[in-house]
Amino acid sequence: MKAERILFYRLRHFWSLMPLFIFLMMAHLSSAQTAVIPLKVTVIVKPPVSSVFSEYGDLSNKVIITVMNPNPTVAYNRVMLHGSLKRTSDEYITTLDNYAPAQLLTINPLETKVFTADPVQLRFLRQEVVRSSFPELLTDVLKNNELPEGNWELCVQAMAVDLDGIVYQASDESCFPLNITHAAPPVITSPFNGQTVPSLQPNIIFSWTPPAGNVIGAQVVYDLYAVKVMPGQSPNDAIDAAVGYKANNPMVKTTLFTNQYVTQPYDLKLDTGTTYAVQVIARDLNKKVAFQNNGRSEVTVFNYGSPAVTAMMLTTQVTPPGQIYPVLNYDPVPVSEVKGKLVYRFKTASGVTGATVGNQSPNLNVSAPTHLPGQPVPDQMKYNQELLSTTGAKPLANTKISLVLTYVLDGKIENETYSGQVIKEGSLYNTQSYFKDMDKVISTTTTDADGNFTFNFMNVQNEIGLINDKLDLTTGGGEFKKTAIGKLYKVYRIRVENNYYCSSDMNIKVEPWKGVDVGTLVSLVKSYNLKVRVTWTKSPYWDSYKGKGTYLSGVPTYILRKSKPQNAPPDEGEVKTANVVYFRGPNHSSEKITDIQGYAIFHNLIQHDPNNFSDRYYINCKPDKMAGDVIFDPKEKSYYPLWDKDKNYFPFNSIGEYVPSSGFKIPIQFGSSIVWNSELVVETYTDSVGVQPGRPRITGKVEVAKSAGARPLSDVGVVSINGYKNNNDPSKLFTVVKTDKDGRYEFNNLDVETEGFKLGETSKVIGPTRTIVTKPEGFKGGSLPANPPMAPMLWGEQKVNMDFSLEPDGWINGYVEDENGNAVESDVDIDGFIKVTTKAELAGVSSGRGNIQFTTRQAFRTAVPSGDKRKIIIQPLDAGYFSKDTTINIKVSDGKQLPLIKFIVYKAQKRIRFQVLEKNSSGRLNLPGASKPVQELQ
Repeated sequence: MKAERILFYRLRHFWSLMPLFIFLMMAHLSSAQTAVIPLKVTVIVKPPVSSVFSEYGDLSNKVIITVMNPNPTVAYNRVMLHGSLKRTSDEYITTLDNYAPAQLLTINPLETKVFTADPVQLRFLRQEVVRSSFPELLTDVLKNNELPEGNWELCVQAMAVDLDGIVYQASDESCFPLNITHAAPPVITSPFNGQTVPSLQPNIIFSWTPPAGNVIGAQVVYDLYAVKVMPGQSPNDAIDAAVGYKANNPMVKTTLFTNQYVTQPYDLKLDTGTTYAVQVIARDLNKKVAFQNNGRSEVTVFNYGSPAVTAMMLTTQVTPPGQIYPVLNYDPVPVSEVKGKLVYRFKTASGVTGATVGNQSPNLNVSAPTHLPGQPVPDQMKYNQELLSTTGAKPLANTKISLVLTYVLDGKIENETYSGQVIKEGSLYNTQSYFKDMDKVISTTTTDADGNFTFNFMNVQNEIGLINDKLDLTTGGGEFKKTAIGKLYKVYRIRVENNYYCSSDMNIKVEPWKGVDVGTLVSLVKSYNLKVRVTWTKSPYWDSYKGKGTYLSGVPTYILRKSKPQNAPPDEGEVKTANVVYFRGPNHSSEKITDIQGYAIFHNLIQHDPNNFSDRYYINCKPDKMAGDVIFDPKEKSYYPLWDKDKNYFPFNSIGEYVPSSGFKIPIQFGSSIVWNSELVVETYTDSVGVQPGRPRITGKVEVAKSAGARPLSDVGVVSINGYKNNNDPSKLFTVVKTDKDGRYEFNNLDVETEGFKLGETSKVIGPTRTIVTKPEGFKGGSLPANPPMAPMLWGEQKVNMDFSLEPDGWINGYVEDENGNAVESDVDIDGFIKVTTKAELAGVSSGRGNIQFTTRQAFRTAVPSGDKRKIIIQPLDAGYFSKDTTINIKVSDGKQLPLIKFIVYKAQKRIRFQVLEKNSSGRLNLPGASKPVQELQ
């Protein structure tokens, strides 16, 4: 009871205690000690920005670093520079903590030193003295001498060494942004992919585009490889063997200084009727520029044929999708053409259909006629038809694709049903022995900017379509036996050579000398959903609001990228119509609010490349300071497996492997080998984020009661009166903040009073109680809550709607008329706080003979803030009047009848300016002194 009486006394007499409170606050501020002023460091990187790591080993003539000592009395005697290259908050390459140059610096008071060409001080990022947060990152960088593409920062910091040899920070970090990009490799333009070169042509011209991108300071040369592609061999495999081992006697031309080479008589003679693969590799002799794909161009394939006028002539007639058209060729080699357009979308888009293993495939024509005895078995497969809707799809541009031969089964392999799905390698033992053309690449090309593509290829397939209507195949033996039965089809399919996308299930059938326009093919993105649950931490330390470990609703939860993987779909994520944009790609964040169970679910996230550890998402939770009843420390968590064993349960888009750190150290595979659309199942993965409750927080606004359009009450003091149980420190009894320009106030990081600490147990919150009060000049004061004080706030508790709606403490009673006594309807603004419009009312006027004559006037009455020189703006609604600005003194209303104030406005007067001229034979001249009565101008 005694404590309650004291609190009641403080509430009643708070304003009388304000002078003492201000004195105590000033005394507290005057006792603060001045800290030592640290050094100031700035760094600027001279262009061009290099992607070669060794270029940062000695920064001489590449940077401008200034170190300034702003302290007028203190000198730093043992100073050196440390630095780092950062791509994200947790990916960096930085100077070792124990690194020190041969000579330390002295920075005298008020001295500034500039470093541009000092190798002693500017070699803090050379290979021997750096470490990294990710050993794999540093290993790859040192091995390839290349920084991965992305947004990096070069950061520099001054360090000092005391007499005991302890290194400490002498300045804050200064960072300079670096956009690291690799030059694009060459693109072969001649021979173009799929071209047939006549064998009687005396020379073959190989040409390619120069590398695109930042190649400043580079001396680019090219290596040209051309090698024969053996039957059944992949062109990429042929080139890899030629480049790596000079296999199959390739034609090799190294260190070419121009982007063209014409074959000479002494070069390797090409065999007529043979397919050749070509690749160009760009190198920088100065080793200053890094190239994408190690400078290697895409592999192109050309056919060296018989002497012909041209290699191929294709018909130009427009054909509807799925229709066959003739292809003419003067060379006797049978050719075909497949053309169309490739688009991509997510499987969650509308209109998705498609087969999965174990279901009836739309590729099969279930309505085909029944097989009659003695007649050929009908081919029930649908050819050259896309199975998926193109609704919402976008062009898959500049993407490598291949036309491949493959085998499709309508039947069973062991107990697994295949209804028009591709037989995958590994489903049967020694598959290549039974299906020799399985996944054979027939032709390769790249889609254009609109997703269009064309394959021109030699078509020598005698069997296409249904090739075995009674397959009964057994592979292996004993306990390793596997059996396949059913109908076997051999078809062409188009495979997307990019792990972020699946490939269309369209089965293509085209005969030699024919072409087919397959129309628009859909490639589904290898995607997944992520369900994130946000909870309080389970640590027993906090007596948290809602209880430890509780899931939290209403928490803004984000997913973001910090670097964008190459070739990944650009529009990953989703968009909702409720004015909320969710995840939208690199360096953009998505936001979702957790539901009542603490969950936020994100759709259309992209499966990850197992060989690119930076291909990851980050889950970010941060409190909403304008909504919700919880406050916590922001938390960011990388969504990526921390341990090798966790990789088996992570959505990787292709097969990777790792070697266990112990045991037999046999490589273990992880990831998914999805190729075709029908194999894609969009899974939902789960993760959780435990956030740590922050100190309590109170926020609200101070506004004028019931006044639309009033300006907010800014720069107003709001006081929290704090009632502790065990703390008598007078400096903690009051906490004062000011409202901002919008009238909002915030009490952040509020104190929490707990009972005695007990190991392993939660310390109960016992105080302080709080009462929030304010008394702006000209307004009646207010206090919150309605029944003070409020109970002690727990860890993580936030109150966001502690709003004051204050009544003015004065009153005004007036009316508006013109200089002739006519009532004028007007808008009235009182110092920006109160805005009203006059209203017509009757006013009695005595005639002097005991009679009363009634007139009408435009009057207004309203509560207004008291104070000296309150500005009144009268704006007549009739544009024929001037507005009126004046100031008056408004006293605190004492409940008595207030005097009636008359405000006079004046009619707007108009001026006419004219010139009097004399008209005569010599022209018009000014006629000075002429005048005309104004009334004649009206």
